[in-house]
Amino acid sequence: EEDFRGILLPNSALYDGTAAQRVEAAGATAALFDMKADDGSLGYISGLALAIQAEASAADPALNAAIQLLNGGEVYTVARVSCFRDNLVPRSDMSLAIHTNAGNWRDSGDTRWLSPANESARQYVVGVCRELAALGFDEILLDNWAFPTDGPMPTIPLTAGPPRWRSFSRRCAPDWRSSRR
Repeated sequence: EEDFRGILLPNSALYDGTAAQRVEAAGATAALFDMKADDGSLGYISGLALAIQAEASAADPALNAAIQLLNGGEVYTVARVSCFRDNLVPRSDMSLAIHTNAGNWRDSGDTRWLSPANESARQYVVGVCRELAALGFDEILLDNWAFPTDGPMPTIPLTAGPPRWRSFSRRCAPDWRSSRR
């Protein structure tokens, strides 16, 4: 079995034809792309209502076709998803955010977070993962998938019960046999 050695590539490598060359030049075995960044922006065109409302989708209408073309080739691709660290959707719909009496809670980087305890927020992340699977990514790497660990932690209200992580992770991992190439 071959070792996994991924390289983080800029999203421009998804459509400019350089992904395979960059992976090979780095001696890597996989290309990692930031498909839902820490700021909430998406590296593809999403059909999700929340992504559209928050203006989180990428702007290039040809992007999804280019992603599918790359994912149909020989490059092993990984989509990184910053699950709940998201500056865009909580600004657009405050009901989905971790919030305090003063408004949306922000971490030490001044970034808002979706609330992992909010079912609609979890469903949004599941929707993003399913769209990425449908675009043909070989793996989806979930990052920032729990409550934050830095910033003004004592101001996060503990009003909701803990999320059901096992159920969440199962919903983020659709049946790969039906969505992979």
